[in-house]
Amino acid sequence: MDVAFAKCITLLFLFVFLSGGTVSFCSTIKKSDSLLCIESEKQALLSFKQDLVDIFDSLSSWIAEAEDCCRWTGIVCDNITGHINELHLTTGSLRGKINPSLLNLTHLTHLELNSFNANGAQIPKFLSSLVHLRYLDLTNANFSGMIPQQLGNLSNLYHLSLGYYLSSPKELYANNLEWLCGLSSLEFLDLSFVNLSKASDHWLLAINKLPSLLELHLSHSELSHIHRLPARVNFTSLEVLDISGNNFNSVLPDWIFSLSNLIRLDLYDSNFIGPFPNGSWILNSLTHLAAGHNYLSNSTIPSYLYGFPSLEYLDLSNNNLQGVLSSAIGNLTSISSLHLSNNSLKGELPVVTKKKIP
Repeated sequence: MDVAFAKCITLLFLFVFLSGGTVSFCSTIKKSDSLLCIESEKQALLSFKQDLVDIFDSLSSWIAEAEDCCRWTGIVCDNITGHINELHLTTGSLRGKINPSLLNLTHLTHLELNSFNANGAQIPKFLSSLVHLRYLDLTNANFSGMIPQQLGNLSNLYHLSLGYYLSSPKELYANNLEWLCGLSSLEFLDLSFVNLSKASDHWLLAINKLPSLLELHLSHSELSHIHRLPARVNFTSLEVLDISGNNFNSVLPDWIFSLSNLIRLDLYDSNFIGPFPNGSWILNSLTHLAAGHNYLSNSTIPSYLYGFPSLEYLDLSNNNLQGVLSSAIGNLTSISSLHLSNNSLKGELPVVTKKKIP
């Protein structure tokens, strides 16, 4: 009898294990419905809110009576611990100062204040103490003054966006970019419309110390120098390069066309002077090349441009390019937008190419 009972128990245990046991074990790693956010972090958010003017009441869910701040607008918590991991405030309806209470969000990895209005305040130095940050977006946040070099202490960052695209003077500036050297994991950097005139002599050397960089946006940043690199290019994985709207007064450096992974290249209106660099580069992934409104005179379209098989957008307008338009332009089988106006080019576009251009 005891043996039979033991067999039944064994079979029952085996059945439960095979049919549902695994699910039971896995369920323990999910956030319990009763797990609330950390009280100290909730209070930090409430303190942060007190220093804000909320025009459209977008933070109406941020109230002391609401127990679980993980359910508040813009908040993402860890499912297991309840700690706040991400803060997204991108409604464009918030203005005020950044309260240091954010430092109590010790597990914060993602801080997005895109279109926040800081009323011209300086970027707080204390943000550099959020050591777990991996994503920092202060785009169009109306900060001014010098970018704190302490941001270079955020060694886990892979995304840093400080650009300001709204119509206003360039009040945010950096005297140098050496602090970027501490961000070796950075994949995305946007300093567009940040005044980098005082960093112009060495900016490229700093960028060359970012081997993981995929996107670089430095448009309208008051840059006036673009030197040849003294050694090899280290950011060879770069897919997007935007240095438009600057005043380089320089020939196009050949290292740009050696970036074989480029998808988008924007050199528009940056006072580059001709001719195009010599070479035989093949940019198989390049879909967008904007080089209009420069001074590439005494130059014709180089043959290697006709060998970019994925090119969809090409702007070489207003460059005083000369010579005969090669029939090889017909090799650009993916082209859908072509701008060659205000040059001194002779010849006709192939019929096939004409049909593709609106």
